[in-house]
Parts: sequence; C-alpha cells; structure tokens
Amino acid sequence: MTTLNEAAAVYMGTTVVPKVYAGPTQAWPVVPAGYAGVILGTAGLRAYWRMGEASGLIQDTKGTNHASAFGGTPGYGAAGAVAGNTAITFNGSAWFIIPDANALDFGDWPFTIEFWYRRTVTNVTELLISKGNQFEVVQDGGNALYLANQSTPAAFGPVTTDTNWHYYAFVRPSATAAQTRVYKDGVDATASTGSSLFATNAQPLTFGGRGVLRDLLGDRVEPLAPGLLLHGVLDEIALYGVALTPAQVLAHWNAR
Repeated sequence: MTTLNEAAAVYMGTTVVPKVYAGPTQAWPVVPAGYAGVILGTAGLRAYWRMGEASGLIQDTKGTNHASAFGGTPGYGAAGAVAGNTAITFNGSAWFIIPDANALDFGDWPFTIEFWYRRTVTNVTELLISKGNQFEVVQDGGNALYLANQSTPAAFGPVTTDTNWHYYAFVRPSATAAQTRVYKDGVDATASTGSSLFATNAQPLTFGGRGVLRDLLGDRVEPLAPGLLLHGVLDEIALYGVALTPAQVLAHWNAR
C-alpha cells in the first residue's frame, strides 16, 4: 500500500503532493507530462537532473535529494533540448558536483547514462560527466563521445562535429565490455568497443569536469583536471541502475 508520504516527489525543487482518490492510504503521484514524465516513469531510474534551474544548485527531479555544489559561473537558462525546459551552459570554467551515494554507484553492470548534449567547440578532449575512476563520459579530440573508467574506453560513439542538440544513452547491459552500446538520437550508433571494467568508488559525481568535494556547505569544489573542463551545453541528465532496452531508448528520444 502506497502512503501519501511515499508517493510525494520533488519536481524542479518543488514538492509535488499527490492527489488521493481511494482512501487515506492510497495515492497516485502527479507525474509531469511530456519528456520528464516519460523519464520519471521509467523503471530503474536512480537520479534525474533536468538542468532547468535559473540560478544556484541543481536539483534531482526524482526526489532522492542528492545535494549539490558548483564552481565557476554556469550559464543558466540556455535554450533546452526538449520543450518546456532550459539547459545549462558550461564555459570551460564551471562544473557541478554531487557527493557520492549508493544510488550513484553501479559497479560493472547494468547501468545507463542518459543525457542531451550540444557542443560549442570541436577538436578538444573534455569531460561531460565523471565519477572518477568508476565511469566518465568524455568528448575526445576527434569529436566522438565515449564511455570509460577514467583510463580505458568501453565504447565510442560516432564522430559528431555539428553544434546541434543530440540525445545520448550509454548502456552497459553486462560485464562484457563488447556489449556496451552508445545510442545517439534514439538509435544504436556504437562505433567501437573496448575492454573497460567498472567498479564502485567513493568519489563524487561531476558534470562539466572531474571534481573533488572540499566543503559542500560552503560550495567549495575544485577541479581535479582543469584542462578538461567542458565547453558545451548539458540537459536532462538521467542515471539508471538498469540497461535501457533499444525500445526504451527510442521512446525517450521520441518524447522530446
């Protein structure tokens, strides 16, 4: 039986109280429509940052209350990838950092890292999403995105040089590196696979670089690799403790 408190969620920093239809102990949460509703309704979702804040800290829309801090000057309010939401621009000197949590540790499999990305520079190596030596999503100097464990790639996506919005999902269905897939704009676009293995760690999750948390309450964070700070725009970042199926990936892309 779902209680009122269990069904409550946080959407864009606001607590959404569900409507009760069938007595005091049964409730149906108010789920946002559109793209966000599709993501929030996907089984296995661990955390979801819409990146639609106008200032300050980013909020986990799933309601798991992951704290955050930031460094530099993020560009809030950029035109977003999906209707009804904005995005955040990273200018090579900004990043967000989320402390380690069990929900952010996947081990070797299964997991999915999903996001929208619009590059603003080409021919550079930069970090989009990092959890240190557990996993990193990297844009390489050849203009392809790849998933790695900080040192060894698991899978490369296609070369992309335009500055349009693109949807990506890095899916790890098993501990076999060759089965790791890179989806771009709803379809499997894996260019090659490597031999990377993944493990849990106690490092923070960072958007826009690779960071270390010094003082969350004081919003003091430091980049561990300042030369890899991102120039680009990120939107709708979601982490799953399951491997999304090709049909789910396509449905998410079509929900934009």
